[in-house]
Amino acid sequence: MSYTYDLRPEASFEDRYSQFLAFGIPKADVDTLRATIKDMWADAPGGWSYEWSAFARKYLEAGNPLLASFANGFAIFPCLANDARRKAQQNQLDCYLKAAPSFPVKFERTILAIPYQVGAVSTPVHLFSVTGQYASAPVLIYTGGVDTYKMGLHSIYVALAQRLGLTILGFDIPGTGESTIPLSVKGDELVLGIVNEARKLGNGKVAHLGFSFGGNFSAMTGLSSAVDAAIVLGGPVDKAWGRRERAELALWHGGHHRQRHGLRQRAVPSGIHGGGATVLASSAARPNNKRSDARHQRRKRLFRPTGGYARLQKPPQNRRPPATGHWTLCRVGWRLEAAGSN
Repeated sequence: MSYTYDLRPEASFEDRYSQFLAFGIPKADVDTLRATIKDMWADAPGGWSYEWSAFARKYLEAGNPLLASFANGFAIFPCLANDARRKAQQNQLDCYLKAAPSFPVKFERTILAIPYQVGAVSTPVHLFSVTGQYASAPVLIYTGGVDTYKMGLHSIYVALAQRLGLTILGFDIPGTGESTIPLSVKGDELVLGIVNEARKLGNGKVAHLGFSFGGNFSAMTGLSSAVDAAIVLGGPVDKAWGRRERAELALWHGGHHRQRHGLRQRAVPSGIHGGGATVLASSAARPNNKRSDARHQRRKRLFRPTGGYARLQKPPQNRRPPATGHWTLCRVGWRLEAAGSN
């Protein structure tokens, strides 16, 4: 089944140009692709997936399978709309696993059988750990958005594992990446099943960081007390809270924000709490009149822009929060503290 919509390549490059460079794609190659690609969906010369896949093969032949994996990931963008993109996803996985022995942390790919509806669904997860001794550390689940799958979050997973000493568990939310179930309210079952597996994997303490659309799921696991701590980074959650609800939450927060639950955060009054977990919300930025057509089209389909931040404890650099929720913890220098640390 194919799914396409009106999206211009030039708008996608305007939106993602800096991201391509940040992933290590040479600027000359990005500029070449920008000039060559004329259609988002055609599986032919000048087509988005076709041209990105060609560069991925070049990187693989040059002995750089990780960069080839990233390029194949960009060939998938913005979604698994057709056979060419599904093939690119398989190529991405092949390149990624070929690069795995060179990763600076312990890496494991495993397939979990997660209870879903009346049966079970096979769910690939990626584990990252400095030591590989999962039982002795908390687990941080990190879920991406509708066009940010787990292999595209590789650098973030590695950085968090190195800096926090936790086990990082990445998987694709329903309806995206390697997930085989649709994005629906029933998808909560899959996420909660992953949480249960994470508790058994580590020392029993589990946190959930949801990035972009994945923040919907970390809000769910946090507010339902399924996890010990949750972070919503760029998720569209604040429209659920009116003035009255925010005031009540702030009042409740005043007496409870210093409670520690597994992985802890030093929260500020804009935190959202539920049951035994603390949910820190960092929503999408205030409306940006200069945002590109590509981002606007995508967000218009999914959710309205939101505003507001809750902060994690900051390091001494005293950096200000970024202008958008779509940044990563390691990039802005925020940190998550393990329970019992000072």
